[in-house]
Amino acid sequence: MFIMKTLKSILIILTGLLILSSCSSVKNSSSTLLIGKWKNVKVSPLRSNDETIGGVGSEDKGTMPVELSAEGKKQETEQTEKLSKTQSLFPTVKNYIEFRKDKTATYSFKDKSLNGKWSLDKSGKTVTFTGNEGSGTYVFEIRKIDSQTLQALERFPQGELRINYQKE
Repeated sequence: MFIMKTLKSILIILTGLLILSSCSSVKNSSSTLLIGKWKNVKVSPLRSNDETIGGVGSEDKGTMPVELSAEGKKQETEQTEKLSKTQSLFPTVKNYIEFRKDKTATYSFKDKSLNGKWSLDKSGKTVTFTGNEGSGTYVFEIRKIDSQTLQALERFPQGELRINYQKE
C-alpha cells in the first residue's frame, strides 16, 4: 500500500515536470515574426560620438503609405537621401535584410550583399548575423517587432542608431 502511494506520487511529479519542460521549450515569437524581407524606411541617431550625424534622422511621421502621391514620392526621395548620407557615415547600415526559416539571411548594404546565418538569443531581443566566408558578425537589438514593422538598435563606433524596417 505504501509502495503504491509512493509510485503514484513519483508518477504525478514526473508528469508535472514533463509538462513544465515542454512548455519552456516553446519557440520565441520574435523568431517567427523576424522571418521575411525587411526594407529600411527610417534611420535616427540616438547617441553620437560625432556631431556630423545630428541631422541624419527624421521626425517620426509613421509608416509610408502604399500609394505614393507627389508629396509621398518627395518624402521617399528624402528618405533615400538620408539613408545614403547615413550609409556614408555608417557603411554597415543595411538597405534590406531578409531572414529565412532555415536560419540563413541576406544583408544588403549600399554597395554589396552578404549571405550568412542568423541566430536569436534566448530573450528574443538580440539578433546575431554571421556572414559567410569570414565577412564578419553583425549584431542588433530588437526594440519593437510586429508582423509589419521592426525597430532595431544598432551600435557603431560612431554612435547608436535606431533603424525602422518595414516588411515587404
